[in-house]
Amino acid sequence: WLDLVGGIRDKPYVLHHLLKNIDRMLYVVPDAPKDYSGREEDLRLILRALFHRRRVRFQYKAGPKVHEVSPLTLVMYRSALYLVALYRAESRPYLFAIDRVSNLELTKKRFEYPPDFNPEGLFEGAFGIFQGTEEHEVDLVFADKPWLHRYLSERCWHPTQSFEERDDGTLRMRFTVSSMVEVEPWIRSFGEDVQRL
Repeated sequence: WLDLVGGIRDKPYVLHHLLKNIDRMLYVVPDAPKDYSGREEDLRLILRALFHRRRVRFQYKAGPKVHEVSPLTLVMYRSALYLVALYRAESRPYLFAIDRVSNLELTKKRFEYPPDFNPEGLFEGAFGIFQGTEEHEVDLVFADKPWLHRYLSERCWHPTQSFEERDDGTLRMRFTVSSMVEVEPWIRSFGEDVQRL
């Protein structure tokens, strides 16, 4: 952004154009988005807690228990928002779906943001955001359809993925995940065009 702005000669004109039209120049087509209308105050409080390192208290739809956590990261995944948070400094991070949070309040308690926390590492090994404790080897063969081969090989589905064009025209795909929760529906979405090995 700084390089872009630094290279603009007529800043008032160009920046006016960018600010006026940026929402149409860069656009996201959401994937079955969740509706957060009416949740603006909760999102404001979560952002405030994140930026000011304040703990939050809330109830979660899984039960009546009141959770008090230190928020670390607000994650958007498949057009849904999730909060990564710690109960205690030494505990493991937990994931909370924002639409399941209720009675959210900001506390006066501050916390130290963990210097070694990295959200990218939190989801390492997952096929999306759901984590598991075991390794699962996934070995698939996709039908001899060039459009399908392009669709699969042009995307990074998982960091461990590998592809092999087979002599019969099919495409073999392999990867290793920590949970099959999101892999199973993904495999089923290809119908008869995929087989497990």
